Amino acid sequence: MSAVAIIGVAGIVKRPFCTLLCCLPQTWNWRNTGRIYDFVTCTEVAEYFHQPSREFRRLDALLRPGGWLALMTCFQSDDTRFADWHYRRDPTHVVFYREATLRRLAGRHGWHCEIPCPNVALMRKESA
Repeated sequence: MSAVAIIGVAGIVKRPFCTLLCCLPQTWNWRNTGRIYDFVTCTEVAEYFHQPSREFRRLDALLRPGGWLALMTCFQSDDTRFADWHYRRDPTHVVFYREATLRRLAGRHGWHCEIPCPNVALMRKESA
């Protein structure tokens, strides 16, 4: 049976083909039950991480070898416009990512990183 975790919406959804673990950014204080997933999405959540290093270790623990982490957040790309950037003005957004930051983060965790389109990173955990 495949397992999928979706981080960014509320509730837990179970289907015959997969299990979806879901939580809101404000309720990210989940407990790792030891379950691992083939695919985890982190959609409009990573910008709320007060301790990104810890949170990405937690996400890594959710991924099975060969599993995927899909991350979507508004990438910070233009220093000259940062002061007026709408994303920065949201007081709940406490951390911002560049493409290079996500590639480095992926390397630190042994993930392969692809940026298929603006504001989306797909990271694949090494197979065992």
